[in-house]
Amino acid sequence: PKPVIFSGSCLVSPNPVIVGEQYTIIGSGFEPNIVVNVLVYDSHGVQAFNITTNVDGNFSLSSYISWAGFVSVDVVQRKRRRYYILSTCSFEVVSP
Repeated sequence: PKPVIFSGSCLVSPNPVIVGEQYTIIGSGFEPNIVVNVLVYDSHGVQAFNITTNVDGNFSLSSYISWAGFVSVDVVQRKRRRYYILSTCSFEVVSP
């Protein structure tokens, strides 16, 4: 298990998302100019994204979702050979 150090927040827009449509993960309140790993867990596995926060500690990334169900998101950072969960959020994916 990864240690949890909450530092910042994330949300997904829109929520719910329609299967096949684009969604955006918005993160805020993180350290400025750091690389965070955004892990998106759905019923078929995990998508991993690496993104750098801006000078205000914010980020956004967009992707598409292919399966209905509940999806969870972890924003993590690696420090000293360990991964730390900075924030979590979730969203629902619905059929059209």
